[in-house]
Amino acid sequence: MAEIVQSYIEDSLTEIHEFQHLGIFTPHECKMIVKKRSEFEYKLRRRMSKKSDYIQYIDYELKLDKLKHDRIKKLGSNNISEGAKFKNVQKIHFLFQKSLEKYKKDTHLWIKYINFCKSRKSSRSLGIAYTNALKHNPEADHLWVLSAKNELELNKNVSSARSLFHQALKFNKDSIKLWIEYFRLEVLHVEKLAKRRKFLESCDHPDLSNSQSFFDYKIAKIVFNKAIEAQSLSQSILQAFVDVAKKAPESKSLLLYIFETSLKKESGDIDIWLSLAEYTLLTLQEKGKCISIIETAAKVLPSLSTLEKILRFSHKHQTILGQPLLPNHTLLALCMESHSFKSVEGAISFLTTLHDLGYTGVMEKFLAKCIFEYPSSPEFRMFKVQFTITSLEYLAETVSKFPDNPLLLEAYLKVAAFELDYPEFRKLLTDLLKRGVCNKIRRYSNGGDVQF
Repeated sequence: MAEIVQSYIEDSLTEIHEFQHLGIFTPHECKMIVKKRSEFEYKLRRRMSKKSDYIQYIDYELKLDKLKHDRIKKLGSNNISEGAKFKNVQKIHFLFQKSLEKYKKDTHLWIKYINFCKSRKSSRSLGIAYTNALKHNPEADHLWVLSAKNELELNKNVSSARSLFHQALKFNKDSIKLWIEYFRLEVLHVEKLAKRRKFLESCDHPDLSNSQSFFDYKIAKIVFNKAIEAQSLSQSILQAFVDVAKKAPESKSLLLYIFETSLKKESGDIDIWLSLAEYTLLTLQEKGKCISIIETAAKVLPSLSTLEKILRFSHKHQTILGQPLLPNHTLLALCMESHSFKSVEGAISFLTTLHDLGYTGVMEKFLAKCIFEYPSSPEFRMFKVQFTITSLEYLAETVSKFPDNPLLLEAYLKVAAFELDYPEFRKLLTDLLKRGVCNKIRRYSNGGDVQF
């Protein structure tokens, strides 16, 4: 071991002496470099070397290489031999390769090496690094994406990038990240061709015969179809595709295709309906069509959760637009046609949503309908007492209908205590006790709380 380490150190002395001679490193720094390299070499050659030993050695050489270049630039040294210039870089490549032979499954280490190759513009080493990284980690979708981007951006090779995505999806068919990035590739390719066409048009180029079908995005649509066949579509996945498509030139047809195809596959997802409604409203600026989509969604998905999401959607865009998105009569019609009446709990939940979002007029009309539909349920009358202005006469009628409900009785007595004078209120209490409405009134003080 000592002989191998000594051989390497002696081999690097020529480079170190040259840097000392040119004033890039001081004699003391050169001694420290030799010492540190010796320590690292011994660590790598021991029987139980660790991954951290390789990483620390690589990091040291990277810092040393940066310091060397900074000082060469500062001193303006142009007399450095080619061997001295690249010896350190070759050593870093070697260390990465040795570490990756041992830790083939470490994707972070592969990415670190890939970034180093890019920074040194080592195209050949970069290509080999991608090939080996994917060979040993075919399930690492992010490595496939990086490799495809390298083919597209650095090598300008769309066909190779497509081929990489095809291979990647054989190993990772369920990776939504790969599908989205493959979709992005096809959209970017059309954008690139669009710029080329624009340039040719500016030059009055005659060969523009296929301009009509230029923005069909045929391959991108195929990719999207394959993606939603392989994945259970959700609103978040749909939004990821929409975000990519929005950046494309003349993307209206592509976006509409995405929404319409999504609804064919997942017509039972209200979030997808509302995404289409939002696109129609904000991007296409077609308010009428947006309302029509919402009404269709409410008919296709007649549930309480659907209606609550529509209410929140309407409230959100009322804030953005500065005017109501859905008029009150439309909201009321949706309420009346919905399944909100199927249970008292559901109707109360929906009424609470209407109240919280400020749809007071709609809430009052819907509440009246609920009271009519459920005459024997005190919950709706209690809701009216809590959230609307009610008269003493209405409260008296409610208490007579539900004499055993302490909450309604308490509300009645509080209003009565405020509106009636003392003799009238005492008479009311006496009358209630005679009728057996409540069996015990423990304390009363004019204007105070009434307890049972």
